[in-house]
Amino acid sequence: MSGPVSRGVAESQMINWAGLLEPEGISTEFHIFYHKKNEEKYLGMNISEYTATFSGKRYINILAVREITFIFYLIGILLKAQKKHQKIIFQTRAAVYAIPLLFLKVVSQARVIYEIRGAGEEEVNGKESKSFNNRFNDWLMLKMSNKVFTVSGKLLEHKIGKFGIKLLKQKAMIVYGAADSGYFFLNQELRQKKRAELKIEDRLVLLYIGMLDKPWQVPDLIFFFVNALIKKIPELFFLTITPNLKIADEYREKYGIDENHILIIESSQNMLNEYINASDYGLLLRENILVNNVASPTKFAEYLLGGLPVIISEGVGDYSGFTRENNIGLVINNEGKDIDRIVPVLTANQFDRREIQKIGNDSFSKQHFIENLLEVYNNL
Repeated sequence: MSGPVSRGVAESQMINWAGLLEPEGISTEFHIFYHKKNEEKYLGMNISEYTATFSGKRYINILAVREITFIFYLIGILLKAQKKHQKIIFQTRAAVYAIPLLFLKVVSQARVIYEIRGAGEEEVNGKESKSFNNRFNDWLMLKMSNKVFTVSGKLLEHKIGKFGIKLLKQKAMIVYGAADSGYFFLNQELRQKKRAELKIEDRLVLLYIGMLDKPWQVPDLIFFFVNALIKKIPELFFLTITPNLKIADEYREKYGIDENHILIIESSQNMLNEYINASDYGLLLRENILVNNVASPTKFAEYLLGGLPVIISEGVGDYSGFTRENNIGLVINNEGKDIDRIVPVLTANQFDRREIQKIGNDSFSKQHFIENLLEVYNNL
């Protein structure tokens, strides 16, 4: 259960997981709830194109009306599912369904998993949410769920500190924003082929994959940082893969980055591994605020599974510390003071990509988490 998400999120964090769990006997349905203000985002998902079972339900976003709508809709889902399955688990990415799910737990044998993806219930556009309803629903979901999935240890610590729920640590399981090793892997032939295709065989390639339309994604910092590096490393080439093509081009123009040093493109999820292999470093800069301090960007896992060293901001979930402790990249501040320190490291390019791939597979691949997930689903 979820509100509308981007196609990339739907494909990597929902569809792909369902495909991996299906052979293990776990059948998945996706139910997307939307209202007038986020209907455009829901329509952009194009759920009719997905092979997995998707359905959408529009609701009126008025508190009592919303809760009643959810309750009746979820009862309908439950009754249909009980005809086909012995065990029903409702897994939700949003706290807004707390009261309806509590009702279902009381009247049926349904189990509930709360999948906390970040601090979205507490921060809106980088500022603390003042909504009592958000905080109450978040607390209730944490309290009444049979199991809690959290994307980082930092997020779990934050929730425990905020709500003081003593049993939370016992029923919580960390499931990082993982990547599928069947799609992301290191391949030298693929690297050479893609670099030749892009005509960047002799360049030092810095890669950014992701959105650029949110302030905490620090697009200005990204292009400032890259421009500063180009002045120090003339052979540097910045490969930017984003759906926000216009925004990226505006920042390219702002910093006067010559087209010989940059390529801005959009790519499907199944093509990303080619660009990761073709690159020398993956960029993951974020604003130092709560939403990022507890986050788990999937791109980190995708970079590592492709053997790509990471340049990451200080304070990004568990990942900044992990990068430093395992020597799989560089941790930088966001004030532009690290340029002289990191230039010789970048040009030396001595990170062991095979070792990075192994670390990624052992810690952040979806295949790494499957066994523990199956244990949860089977024993819940």
